[in-house]
Amino acid sequence: AVDGAVAMPGAKRLRMQMLQDVPAGEFTKAFEKGVTRNTPAAELPALRAGMSRFEALVTGVGQVRKGDIVDLDLDPARGLVFSVNGTLRGEPVAGPALYAALLRSFIGDRPYDDKLKAGLLGRSA
Repeated sequence: AVDGAVAMPGAKRLRMQMLQDVPAGEFTKAFEKGVTRNTPAAELPALRAGMSRFEALVTGVGQVRKGDIVDLDLDPARGLVFSVNGTLRGEPVAGPALYAALLRSFIGDRPYDDKLKAGLLGRSA
């Protein structure tokens, strides 16, 4: 199911409603850790430039606050699209590989949280 969700063609959206304030540095640190833990080491070098671009977009936000809606979308024609409360933040990060790596952070073998993974996949924890 995980590989199918990651490989499924077409647009995707991961929507998060923040339950607490999160400084950009914490958000990017979690992103880096999640991608690194769920991506084969041989694939990481090809993702580094995109990861840096995404981290710069997040840093530009400064902080997401409790109640904010963060959307991480895959637009197959444009790449990873990042928005906060419906407002686009910077240009999309091209290529589907970064989005797949990000998605694996949530539903891969070593997700951020097992209960969150189960919920995203429609399973009981």
